[in-house]
Amino acid sequence: MKVGVAGEVEIRDAEGNIYKYKNQVQQQLIQAIIQYAQIGGTVSNYSYTIQLLSNNILVGAYPGSLSYKQVSTTLQLIFTFIITNAPSSTNILQLYVASSLGSFLIAQVSNVTLPSGSIQVTWTISFNMSLQDYYTPYLIFAFFSPAQFINTPLQNVQYALNTIQSVGYLTSPPTYYVTYNGQYIQVTASFTNDSISISYQLQSTTSKTTYTNLDIVVTAGSGYVNLVAPVQQAIIQTGQLALIFYNATWVTT
Repeated sequence: MKVGVAGEVEIRDAEGNIYKYKNQVQQQLIQAIIQYAQIGGTVSNYSYTIQLLSNNILVGAYPGSLSYKQVSTTLQLIFTFIITNAPSSTNILQLYVASSLGSFLIAQVSNVTLPSGSIQVTWTISFNMSLQDYYTPYLIFAFFSPAQFINTPLQNVQYALNTIQSVGYLTSPPTYYVTYNGQYIQVTASFTNDSISISYQLQSTTSKTTYTNLDIVVTAGSGYVNLVAPVQQAIIQTGQLALIFYNATWVTT
């Protein structure tokens, strides 16, 4: 499964004119989210800041808000900022997200020209993911906060939102399991700077075998988080092998 990360900045001036810029999503965003999948922990004190720079010199900073929107298979994070009387020399915008995890540069826009007067900046970061991927939206909510939704999300995103609100954040550190037939078998998750991978081969059998409630889960504060949609039943014929796996590679687009 691939997780595509992209973004766009929209600037609206007092007269209603709109100016759009493509941003540069920072690789440290992906690394920080995947690191959270390794270390876990409760996250708090979320805040969102837009920084204004003039030739790499900070000339202003403004707080903002976050909301979510689902567009097809894309989960959009919509950051909104109101900026008054920005310095005319501003040519770079930077989006920062801070929490108890630390402060992270999420995205940057260069070669910007800001209108004079009061403006509204809407910075959208989009995550495109598989409908079978239940873990990516959960990690997004943990990293950025389970903020309000503008519309109704799809099943995997709705599950992730409900889960972080009901069972909480990942334990520190989290433990990953493959589960079937009521058993929980601890497995090792493999991490790189841009991917999460887990695989487990079911034992071969000498007769037809039925497995129920196959899943990959990770420990949270008061329960488990599904990484994929659970499989209620799988029948493995004699001599067949079955592999349960989760693999998500994150790329900026």
